Amino acid sequence: MRWLLALAVVLAAGLAGAEPRASNPAFVGIKMSDVGFGCRVDDVVAGGPAKVAGLRAQDVILAIDDASLLQNQQGSCTTLVQKITAHAPGDTVRIQLHRGIDTITVKVALSTRAEVLHRRFVGHSLASATLSDADDPRTTYEIDDLRGHVTVLGWFHADTCVNCGSVFDRVRDGLRERLHGEDIPTVLAVTPTVRDPSTLRKVFTSSVKLATAPEDAILENELLEGDRIHFLIIDAKGIVRFVSPIAPDSDDIDAALDEVLAACEQEEHAAKVRR
Repeated sequence: MRWLLALAVVLAAGLAGAEPRASNPAFVGIKMSDVGFGCRVDDVVAGGPAKVAGLRAQDVILAIDDASLLQNQQGSCTTLVQKITAHAPGDTVRIQLHRGIDTITVKVALSTRAEVLHRRFVGHSLASATLSDADDPRTTYEIDDLRGHVTVLGWFHADTCVNCGSVFDRVRDGLRERLHGEDIPTVLAVTPTVRDPSTLRKVFTSSVKLATAPEDAILENELLEGDRIHFLIIDAKGIVRFVSPIAPDSDDIDAALDEVLAACEQEEHAAKVRR
């Protein structure tokens, strides 16, 4: 089984010169697997486009916009990913599917992962959680203790996200440059707990602090992809103010990073006004 945008990573890697790779492409929000006659929906993202449109687990998608998913040899789910990511966020697509003995058509208004994250997090405090330092498990960070200053949490899979360390370095260095050596927001990389946290530093080479957390402590696994960092900017009162998924190999990474840095700068200035 696989989440739609996780598959898009593999697809993009094999299609050099195809559609530009975006950090935040069109998103439908299903967990899926190929079956003999289509692409089966194994689960749906809460609050995502598929859920809103009424797609259900065990639906089998046969076609999108009247184009069959069985038109080539690469698999129904791979074809579905191609067609979804070729659209722009906000487009509406028609999905033909089998549900039990019925064949029905459902209209789905595509959004982005950032929109789903925004609705779920922005304006709210994060749930309490204890994060363990990957380099020294005796050191912990409490989510509730992050208040008092602006914090940037980058939630990702350290063991699968290639070049994610360089993205964290760019965020930290960008904040230092923008804020001219003043107090800068804390930047913390957060990854799900693994059996041996010491192995994470072999793949995550950034000097940014790396912490581990239970799988669903901050961001549910359904929204956590292996190839993206999901940045959450938390203000001095502990409220999430901005979220942004960033893929290290995306064509729009400079623009995506600039949005994160600008949001951090805005929250830091707001915090100083309140002091």
